[in-house]
Amino acid sequence: MRKLLLFILVGCLLLSCNSIKETSATDTVADSDNASVADKDTLTYENTAPPDLLLRYTPADANVAKKYKTYLNKELGDLVYGIEGTGTARTITKTIVVPPNVTYDGKYEVLTADANAMGAVLGDQSEKQKPLFLLAPGAGIKNVTITAPGCEGIHMMGNNVLDNITWEDVGEDAASVRSYFPGGRITIKNSKAFRAADKMFQFNTPCSVRIENFVGDDMGKLVKNMWHKEDVPFYVDLNNVKVTNVRNAVVQSSNPKCQARHHNLSYTFKGRFRPERVFRNIPPENITEYRPTETNHFFERM
Repeated sequence: MRKLLLFILVGCLLLSCNSIKETSATDTVADSDNASVADKDTLTYENTAPPDLLLRYTPADANVAKKYKTYLNKELGDLVYGIEGTGTARTITKTIVVPPNVTYDGKYEVLTADANAMGAVLGDQSEKQKPLFLLAPGAGIKNVTITAPGCEGIHMMGNNVLDNITWEDVGEDAASVRSYFPGGRITIKNSKAFRAADKMFQFNTPCSVRIENFVGDDMGKLVKNMWHKEDVPFYVDLNNVKVTNVRNAVVQSSNPKCQARHHNLSYTFKGRFRPERVFRNIPPENITEYRPTETNHFFERM
């Protein structure tokens, strides 16, 4: 009797195992079918290659979208995700994509771009250089030093925070927002940058920019704004900013609706100083000096 009961028990277990395996195989096929028609919003850096994830942010305008895809396919080349640094000195050969809503902590690492791989051999003002980092919308970066060659620095797609970043020798830009990026709020704080042949920060799409607790030396311009559609303002707020050896402007904008605010801003210019070059091409009535105790609704407008 015991042998009979044992035989029946083993048989039941075998049938149960076979049933589980068949169900798992069926579920896998079903998941695969669903994935082929999945909503794009379900894509994450954990299950998506960087170019595919970035294509989610393709602009609606056909002409702008073409430029964006050229940027992804030809200018950037191979990409790699990064969510935290090593805390050491290392060489960068590919642009690091920081995924949406992730803050990359470099842990005080020191990064040097490979001149050949990142296009620096073409000259520090070449537009064909690659950025060391591309911040997806909502991404942040902190505790990183970028040495020479600076290349294209950090590209910011929008709603990004840069905290405790040092650019020892700025290349084309320290950080920038391209015209085909979504734009939005940008915060650059507790940082410093040196030796920019032209501008340090460039914004070519609608943005609300706050730069605070920042030190810079030897630059053409601290901020340059090239977005000039009259119906879309550009906002810039400088709080506790010290820049020295400025050649052209602290802030320069081609947007007639540019709004600039500042508190505890200090600057020195190379050569002859002209007051109108502090906020160049910005209407005087659009420039405001404020007290630190004032509520800053200005930055919240984007």
